[in-house]
Amino acid sequence: EHNLSVTGGTEKIDYYTSANFMRQEGLSRQAEDVLKRYTLTAKINATLAPWARINLSTRFIRKDYDRPRGLSGALFDNLTMNFWPIHPFRDPNGYIYGLGPEVQRIALGGYNRSQNDDIYMQGALVLEPIKGWATHFEANYRINNTESREEGLPFYNHDVAGNPTGGYDRNSYVSKSHVRTNYVNLNAYTEYARSFGDHNGKIMAGFQTEGLRQETDGYTAYGLVSTDYPWGDLTTNTDYNGNSKYPTVKGNFNRWVTAGFFGRLNYDFRGTYLAEVNLRYDGTSRFLRNDR
Repeated sequence: EHNLSVTGGTEKIDYYTSANFMRQEGLSRQAEDVLKRYTLTAKINATLAPWARINLSTRFIRKDYDRPRGLSGALFDNLTMNFWPIHPFRDPNGYIYGLGPEVQRIALGGYNRSQNDDIYMQGALVLEPIKGWATHFEANYRINNTESREEGLPFYNHDVAGNPTGGYDRNSYVSKSHVRTNYVNLNAYTEYARSFGDHNGKIMAGFQTEGLRQETDGYTAYGLVSTDYPWGDLTTNTDYNGNSKYPTVKGNFNRWVTAGFFGRLNYDFRGTYLAEVNLRYDGTSRFLRNDR
């Protein structure tokens, strides 16, 4: 893991920026299992005027993960159920030998490759034109893009002469999916505090909203022409017996929004007698239109 950061500033403005790279290997000895992460961060805080301050930050994170397609699900459960501790790992010809397909699927059954990008953006503006009266504006925005591609390659058992004798996974395929997510959160509120002798009061009112929009699409195509080029346009749409096996496609859309108004009133007398009233009114698109 490697890190680099730079920071500096003056009385009215300061900044911070950093970069990070990490590479981490998994436990598989039969196939590559590697996670790579890239991170960039930048922050800035500035005093625009004696009564105005602003804070901005952004972060980008990319994760590239390459793993065998068999390195998932109930892999370890199946290994413990299907193998004896003294079971040979390879036969005399050097082929992986086993009572189940778990190890063969890891070593020979293809890969799952995914890339996940996250972008976070945050901003805050504070205005205080009159002492004791401050107004806050806050915004958070997140973008996520996740793309994954999985190739399923056939693998076989072998007889004593080293000839293939049938396989656990005979069909070959390529599957690809893409998820796009946008999330936003907005928060604005104003508050005013004032004291009159032994009496102290504070009032606050604001508005908050958040929303998410997500789209998913993907496909699976069968019958790879070449295992060296596992792409959707290089498939025959057939299974290992030559029968038709048509592609499958998927796609969905999700969206929701919430909104809320809130307020609070505080009063105390000499810091001994306290009173507080809170109000909030919320709505959400998750319910039917007449019950939101």
